[in-house]
Amino acid sequence: MPNPLGTTRRWMMIRVLRLLRATAGSDRDLLDRYARDRDEGAFEALVHRYGTGVWAACVRLAGRDAEDAFQAVFLTLSRKAGAVTGSLPAWLHAVTRRVAANLRRSAQRRSAIESAAARSPDAPTDDAGLREGLALLDEELAHMPERYRTVLIVCCLEGRSRDEAAQQLGWSEGQVKGRLERAREMLRTRLAERGVELGAVLLAAAVTGPIPVRAGPPSATAVTLSHGVIRAMMFQKLKLTAAVLTAVAGVAIASAMVVRAQPGTLPNETAKEPASAPREAPEKRVGEAVPQDKGNPAPKERKDEVPKKIRDLQKERIAALKELTDTTAALYKNARATYDEAIEARLLLLQAEVDVAEKPAERLALYQKCVDELKAYEEVAVARVQVGRGTNAAVLKIKARRLEVEIQLEQAKAKEAREGK
Repeated sequence: MPNPLGTTRRWMMIRVLRLLRATAGSDRDLLDRYARDRDEGAFEALVHRYGTGVWAACVRLAGRDAEDAFQAVFLTLSRKAGAVTGSLPAWLHAVTRRVAANLRRSAQRRSAIESAAARSPDAPTDDAGLREGLALLDEELAHMPERYRTVLIVCCLEGRSRDEAAQQLGWSEGQVKGRLERAREMLRTRLAERGVELGAVLLAAAVTGPIPVRAGPPSATAVTLSHGVIRAMMFQKLKLTAAVLTAVAGVAIASAMVVRAQPGTLPNETAKEPASAPREAPEKRVGEAVPQDKGNPAPKERKDEVPKKIRDLQKERIAALKELTDTTAALYKNARATYDEAIEARLLLLQAEVDVAEKPAERLALYQKCVDELKAYEEVAVARVQVGRGTNAAVLKIKARRLEVEIQLEQAKAKEAREGK
């Protein structure tokens, strides 16, 4: 009769050996193996390698919902493994921040009055100042260059030694040492400017507890969060593509205007033939008009085409930005986009509309409308702080953008007053 204990041990040994064999590859190798062959061993190796760091970030950012957030992050990785570019630790950190932001927005919509009860017993501390410091830690990490963000996550938040980090990231130990020192100093300076001490938040961030082990399929919340993050990634990619196309169109227009401005270099002008055998001008009958070459419009027509084309492109750009603004506003209200994305889209639209506004009164109205909308975003951010789902840093960030537009509004008013005298 077979021994169940012996069978279990053999199964565990096979699993351990599989995991050890899988962890020998680089991040890129493991991602490629899973994306190409759906190699479960490769995916387990990635979870084993980065699970501790992701769980720590989930505890910091998602509190009592950390387990759902943890599942959502690796569920997103399983679906987007083939699309990961750059550093995997940095990518996982960005996904974790998106998932946690979506969780906070969903919780706020569920109830705005459970702020005290909503705070998790799993959170690393009950101190409000340190909680905000932890939120600022991840916010500043997200704004750092990828190579510095990566080395901070691996060495400071996941607790790996320099030689382990060098082997894992494919860097030399000298590169790890230099980048870690520069990254720590950069992060210390940025946090100090916001009244946060680096050592305290790093110590608090390291207190996470064991990673949860869940049998069976992921929770419904994790699946929903993963879908939301993937949609947000697709939207971000589309927005970047639109920005690149707009920039390319602008360069093309500018290049065409420069070429047309060059004397004697019209686009359809051909090289002159040698003057050894001058041609006689064709005889022109009285009252007969010389036909214009259909493929080469008259200079006046060419001159008139450029402003018209620019106006058409400006209208098309404004239409695209209006659609982008409406889309980000809807996603923001449904917890599928951050306030940064929504505000950035609105400011891009303002600039495009101001560029084509011909009357001062139109520009003043555009500035005022944008100020009013940014005030609405600011009120939402304040409400989130009051229910424990946002940070003062987010409020100040929106306020700064709103004040920037208000300054432009006052400058436009002053200019109109001077010109009206």
